[in-house]
Amino acid sequence: FATFPFPGGTPDQELKAVSNSAHVLHSARDSLFRQNKIGLTDCYNSLLDPECHEKPVLELRALHEALDRAVLGAYGWSEIEVPPYCPTTPDEKSMVDKFKESVCSHLYLLNAERAKEEVRNGSVQAPVKKARSKKLRKKPGAMLSLPGLGDAESPSSS
Repeated sequence: FATFPFPGGTPDQELKAVSNSAHVLHSARDSLFRQNKIGLTDCYNSLLDPECHEKPVLELRALHEALDRAVLGAYGWSEIEVPPYCPTTPDEKSMVDKFKESVCSHLYLLNAERAKEEVRNGSVQAPVKKARSKKLRKKPGAMLSLPGLGDAESPSSS
């Protein structure tokens, strides 16, 4: 995760909100595990089942949404709307897709900004652009010479 663009310059208050939300979610999930004698897979199968309306499951869904909001806040992206954890309508499913696209776009841009910053401050070298090499194209039926294996028929001729 060395190149993942974690929130930078984030106030401690925002990071504490993420930590607190994660802790509350983890505790509630562990409680559900113990009470229902289930594991992670069964738990998340229930969370993603739109037919499941059990109170602990509904609470965990809400806690996941709260954690998403806290993480967005840590990045300064509070304008991104968090969709329902378990979408049930086409509109909600569309919201999930839009959410994923928006977060990925924001992360991509942040990573690009950080990469430029690292080059500017000299902590990394700018990537060297390699000249495009012409790929060797083997004619069908051509023989390849493989070190230690002798000649072999080109895969494209099979």
